[in-house]
Parts: sequence; structure tokens; C-alpha cells
Amino acid sequence: RLEINSEPFIGEEVGLLDEFSFGQIFIEDKMGVSCIPLIFELDGFLAYDSDFLYLSHTISEDMVNGFVAVDL
Repeated sequence: RLEINSEPFIGEEVGLLDEFSFGQIFIEDKMGVSCIPLIFELDGFLAYDSDFLYLSHTISEDMVNGFVAVDL
């Protein structure tokens, strides 16, 4: 799960992500927003700044998915 200042980041919150890492993926100093879509049983997160959407990350009961922007 995603945490901000050692607290769970859940349901309709917005906050500053000092850093996020998962394997070789590392971003820092981005805004984060969380949501829990009512239709799906999952937690969803976005990391972005005023110029770019860097990643989306979803967690369900049995699966973690994510998409990361890459430079082409």
C-alpha cells in the first residue's frame, strides 16, 4: 500500500509524495491523488506534477498493476 508520512494513503486524498519507488522505478517530489472507484474493488493512485502524469498504480485483493510514463 501507499503511505505518506508513514500513514496509509487511501480514499480520495491528495498529498505530496516525497518519493515513490518500486523496483527500478523512482520518482520524487510529485503530487499524489488516491481514489477508490465504487464499481471496482481496488485502490487507485496517480502521481503527477503540473506538467506530466508520471504513473498510475492500482491495488486489488489479488493483483497490483501500474503504468509508468517513459521517454521515447
